[in-house]
Amino acid sequence: MFPILAFLFSVTSATLHESIPMIDIDALTLVAGRMTAARRSGAVPQLECTGSYCTNDLMPTVVQCRNVGSDGKEVQWRCDAELSTQVKFGRIEVSCEGFEFAGDRNVLVGSCGLQYELLATANHQRYRGGDNGGDRVHIGEVIAIVTVLVLVGFAVCVVTLYCLHATSPNPSPPPYSQAPPVVVAQPPTIIYSNSGWGWGGWGWGWGGGSSWGRSSWGGGGSSWGRSSSSGGWSRMASGFGGSRSR
Repeated sequence: MFPILAFLFSVTSATLHESIPMIDIDALTLVAGRMTAARRSGAVPQLECTGSYCTNDLMPTVVQCRNVGSDGKEVQWRCDAELSTQVKFGRIEVSCEGFEFAGDRNVLVGSCGLQYELLATANHQRYRGGDNGGDRVHIGEVIAIVTVLVLVGFAVCVVTLYCLHATSPNPSPPPYSQAPPVVVAQPPTIIYSNSGWGWGGWGWGWGGGSSWGRSSWGGGGSSWGRSSSSGGWSRMASGFGGSRSR
């Protein structure tokens, strides 16, 4: 009776769980927070991060791994994900549950997961804030925000001053005092009369005046360019590694 039950159980288990040679798996799409399928052992996370940079703001949410061949012992994988520019992939390893035993080349379908390491890049900067990675404030982001605010404030000031100057009436000319009179000496007049020659008096003429011109004001302009970054704060990154049957 018991051998029959054991046989039926094995047949049912084989029907519910499929096996596949690991070398025949072309690609894996693994999602953070999801668990793998399990039969002989317990389920494991599809994505498991190791190292000191496993924070919520640095770990990828989806990783796709592709079979790039075998080195004669195990399957080799290339895994791609969108990562922050602050980190890169280190050591990676794809593990799948052996269908009958650990090390079995036939693995349980849906049981594969990725264990990966994150390493700092040259662009990495220290974070500050609490221990929770999701609450940390990136220094580079703060500097960028402050820089943008300063540039915007400067542009607003320039435009405001230009508008005020363009709409104000032309300034009145400065007051001028009347120029002092100019004394023009007239040559003496020689008068001839019956009594003989004589001199006439000097004649004096007064002249004066002033003139002034109005200065004109011209306005200048400035143009602002906006820089853009195509990469943003993240980019596609790749990691390479082997596999094992657990």
